[in-house]
Amino acid sequence: MVNIPAIDVENVSLVKKKVTILEDLSFSVDVSEVLGFFGGLEDGLEYVIPLLAGLVKPSKGRILVFGVNIAKRPKLLRSKIGIFSPAISFNLNMNLLSFISFMTELYNYNVKEADKKLKELSSILNINIEARISIKNLSFMEKQRVMLLSVLFRDPDILLLDHPEICLDASSMPYFIRYIRSLASVGKSVVWVSSNPDVIQSAADRILFLYNGHILKGGEVTPSYVEFTVGNVHIDSFTKLLTTLNLMWSFLDEQRLLVRVMNNPDMLDRFLTMAIRSGAVIENINVSTPNLTDIYLDLCRRARSDENII
Repeated sequence: MVNIPAIDVENVSLVKKKVTILEDLSFSVDVSEVLGFFGGLEDGLEYVIPLLAGLVKPSKGRILVFGVNIAKRPKLLRSKIGIFSPAISFNLNMNLLSFISFMTELYNYNVKEADKKLKELSSILNINIEARISIKNLSFMEKQRVMLLSVLFRDPDILLLDHPEICLDASSMPYFIRYIRSLASVGKSVVWVSSNPDVIQSAADRILFLYNGHILKGGEVTPSYVEFTVGNVHIDSFTKLLTTLNLMWSFLDEQRLLVRVMNNPDMLDRFLTMAIRSGAVIENINVSTPNLTDIYLDLCRRARSDENII
């Protein structure tokens, strides 16, 4: 059985007023993947999410969502997509209480289920707003948080996030990232566009670099990993457990394994819990962290020679 990507971008270019904004982009986003895009707004980063959502038509190429061309069935496919962008206006003339009731009815949630979900999301996003204040009278940051809440409340198959970190404080970010990772673990796909290297490196499974409208060759990186040397395990049973967590591992010898775990709280917690329950002995720990900014700047310098653009 062939696994169809959640999103498949094929040779997409975008030209506006005779200026090429994005050129010949090709990439895919797998089911259960968080794909990060890193770069500057001058590199065309602001158009990535609108293109993937079908809000902007490519000048060339095509975008497939679950194997279907989004240009041919936009309404059907948009129902599978949730979009957050600070560029989208969010000035609803209703209070938060009415808005929550509206969403509960629109998405056919029962009241208890909706209340539980809204409390969880409000806590993660640090939303503490008087329920009877009109949304249009909220501050910019409060509006952004309510919009982000509404997108997450929908529970779409694909999340397109354009700099969501701008509306979250430092204390909320780890919980938000953990929530996004939990969505990916149950089959959701996420594209997260950011100019913040620390945020995107913590959130994404894979990161693409955008420079001057191109994806940089050699610029596809994975975030930091923690490497564990694990002993005192029944190899066959333990590797089966590692497979259920989609973890990478290799044999060091007949009794020890090297296990690579993404350096985020959720995955580390799941692995360590499993290891402890299995009676494993962790003999050594090593953290491997690529410096995202240094990689990006080096690739940009090389890109000026036109040798590493894909």
